[in-house]
Amino acid sequence: MNAITPKEKVHLLLGNIRSVRQLKNYTQEYLAVKIGISPKTYRKLEHGAITLTLPYFLQIAEILDLEPMQLIEGHGIDSISLFH
Repeated sequence: MNAITPKEKVHLLLGNIRSVRQLKNYTQEYLAVKIGISPKTYRKLEHGAITLTLPYFLQIAEILDLEPMQLIEGHGIDSISLFH
């Protein structure tokens, strides 16, 4: 069994963020404004074109109303609360 690479882990994390954002009907523009960056920069973050820093990651988790580990591990993402 092959171990997952750090790059693959980041890709999974970004996919989890995207999935939750879409489940909550939040746009990339909405999250960008909430964390204080341009929509273009947010799109680059979510697509892995630029590095997702810890402060931004923590802000995104808070906006999505999830614990950071939920986004990292992906557990329970399909059953998140859609009330915001």
